[in-house]
Amino acid sequence: KTKGMEHTQTDGLHIVSQEWVRDNIQNIGVVVDCTWMMPPAPRHTLIFQPDRTLLFDIDEVAERDAYDQSGLYPLFPLPHMAPSPQRFAQWMNENHVTATDRILLFDHNAGFFMASARVWWTFKLFGLQNNIYILEGGIQNWPTGTLVPARDLEALKKREPFATPSFDQSLVWDLEDVKAHIANPQHQVIDVRPAGRFLGTDPEPRPIPSGSFPGAVNLPWNLMFQKQGEFNLILPADQLRAVFEKHNISLESGAKPIVTTCGSGTTAATCALVLHTLGYTHVPLYDGSWTQYVQIPGLPRQHQPQ
Repeated sequence: KTKGMEHTQTDGLHIVSQEWVRDNIQNIGVVVDCTWMMPPAPRHTLIFQPDRTLLFDIDEVAERDAYDQSGLYPLFPLPHMAPSPQRFAQWMNENHVTATDRILLFDHNAGFFMASARVWWTFKLFGLQNNIYILEGGIQNWPTGTLVPARDLEALKKREPFATPSFDQSLVWDLEDVKAHIANPQHQVIDVRPAGRFLGTDPEPRPIPSGSFPGAVNLPWNLMFQKQGEFNLILPADQLRAVFEKHNISLESGAKPIVTTCGSGTTAATCALVLHTLGYTHVPLYDGSWTQYVQIPGLPRQHQPQ
């Protein structure tokens, strides 16, 4: 039996165990594989019950064109910026998903929520987080023998289409927000990349220099988890709080608000999800993260390659 959470809910965030999935799968309308692999690993393709499971590819359900073609990012285009409301609605309608469906997310990232947290955050941008359930432990924790219910596509096609949603801009930081923070720090900005990348002593997985921008503090994302057999689980709340405090991040009432960043906006969403479990339910994410910042000439750095 998994020693994790049977079903924990914090202001709309549902993290569920394998037992919960086994007992409730018939009441889930949509099961979504949102796996993403850190480069240079190959792109993920749908392999788990492909006739019954949808794929949410954060590199495809994204606002790519303006960034790929702008010429601003010659070393590496920004891979998965938050989708526009129109692009998000396109995915919803192509897959016959509505705002009332209960949606179960999983990934193949060994329980670190590397991709499922980013997809949860994307749904949260459009106000749909209350119907999202995330399997702790990822696909490694899928209950053996549990089959995803078949979807009746003919019936689904008769439903009202998903309308273009509103976009919660308050959850997204852009480059101008970072510049303002550097000039006048009013937030705690957590960079969750491994320490070597943050300090500039280890290379990035993309062809860009490593380092970090002024005013960011480092808390590597893997320190928020504990090993549980073949996968990982979020640390208990008291241990989590101790990890944040050890890395000079205050979770006390009245402390400066928190913003997360990483290499490209994926594990930053993992941190936002972890903070949500502690009751910090409105944590913006710097969408372009280090991949954007480091490619803009003339911006200051607190650490850079040695």
